Amino acid sequence: MMGRSRLAFTFTELLIGVVVGAIILLSLAAIGQMSWGTYGDLRRKSGVYNDIQFVQDLITGSVRVAINPLGITSGCLQVDTAYFHISGADFVYGASCGGVTSPIISGVTGLALDLTGSTASQAHVQISGAKDGVVFAKDFYASRRCP
Repeated sequence: MMGRSRLAFTFTELLIGVVVGAIILLSLAAIGQMSWGTYGDLRRKSGVYNDIQFVQDLITGSVRVAINPLGITSGCLQVDTAYFHISGADFVYGASCGGVTSPIISGVTGLALDLTGSTASQAHVQISGAKDGVVFAKDFYASRRCP
């Protein structure tokens, strides 16, 4: 009697192959899902940090080229004819301290602007809050070129 020919898989071998393949496929799917979530989280954080860096660049650039001494009032920084202040949940740039011309950052919870330590020739700006679940705090100085 001759032995069986081994040209085909047995049912058990086929089941083991399917199970191993399914485990590999599910593992790859889980890794892909975690990576996609991490990517979205990094994009959200990066967007908030870019907004804050834009605020710093805008204020620093405006202060550097200011012709008149800086106007510092409670929660409002006047640079020549521009005013930077908080309006609700927005950090804005406007033509007056209470007026809103252009929101720079919108939808920030717990937004705070502190100008303590600012003088007529140097602004000390501290801005903090939370946007899209990202908590931020930025502290910087900006000096006029012609004090």
